[in-house]
Amino acid sequence: MANAIGIILATIAALLVPFLIWDPQALWYGMVGVYSPVIKTVIWTTPDIVRTIGVTGWLSSHQLHRFVEVTQVAVMAGVYVLAWRALQRGAALLPWCVLALLAFSMTTLWPVYYLFFDVLWLLVSAAFALTLGRVAPRRQIAGWFALLASIAALVAVVPTIAVPRFPTLDFGTQAGRRALYKGWLVSRLEGTGPAALIWGREATIAIPRSSKSAASIVLLAEGVVAEGSAPQVVSALLNGTPIGTLPAERGWHELRFHAPRELWIAGSNELKLYCASTTPPVTVGLGEDPRHVALGVRRVSVVIE
Repeated sequence: MANAIGIILATIAALLVPFLIWDPQALWYGMVGVYSPVIKTVIWTTPDIVRTIGVTGWLSSHQLHRFVEVTQVAVMAGVYVLAWRALQRGAALLPWCVLALLAFSMTTLWPVYYLFFDVLWLLVSAAFALTLGRVAPRRQIAGWFALLASIAALVAVVPTIAVPRFPTLDFGTQAGRRALYKGWLVSRLEGTGPAALIWGREATIAIPRSSKSAASIVLLAEGVVAEGSAPQVVSALLNGTPIGTLPAERGWHELRFHAPRELWIAGSNELKLYCASTTPPVTVGLGEDPRHVALGVRRVSVVIE
């Protein structure tokens, strides 16, 4: 027992102590100070949490937020008691470890799907440990190196297959709207289907791309302005660097921003849009939405030069 506790503490220390030494306040803020308040004030009020695995989404959807943490304590305590009794009778340890991790994941503050990958890996590892028996150290080392090589190959190959070089994000679809990072709302402008509207004067889009070649970012957009008035002014930044300022008139049309090679990141790119003014669509004949918005965007495409 003492050896197991020592190994666990050493693992935690190896992961956290460097950050604790570097900036203890930032570590506390990131892990404790901001995480819980953001989850409780933002995530718990999001309808999508109902679709997660576990009881947190169900409790949140029924406005029973105050029972989330109590439920986790009760469930974990019950699992530990059952596990202790089973281990006293000689039961295998690893299956109970898997059950405890599953119970934690299903009752945590934010049961996102990737938490359950850990449960799956622990289950698979437990199955190997309980069925393969003792493996010689050389074979263990060889297996670890083979696993690392496989993971490295997947990391290198999968993005080139799953992420396009020249993506198109259609905000009329649920898949396209996943790229909307912040500053957006989904509504309708007069005579069109669903569009992404910049709520306020600035918003951010996450653009997935597997290439770093030069390309243009083309927005199918409409300025939310009165008929016959001056156009909306839109400035764009790609990964923090300005790539142009263009007028966005009333009526759907294309806005094209050139992005040189050195600005792109193979992976995820941040496109920020800044607008000069806001107007409620209901006041300019562009719909019934009373909120102050600046620009409507139906599609973002990355196109070859």
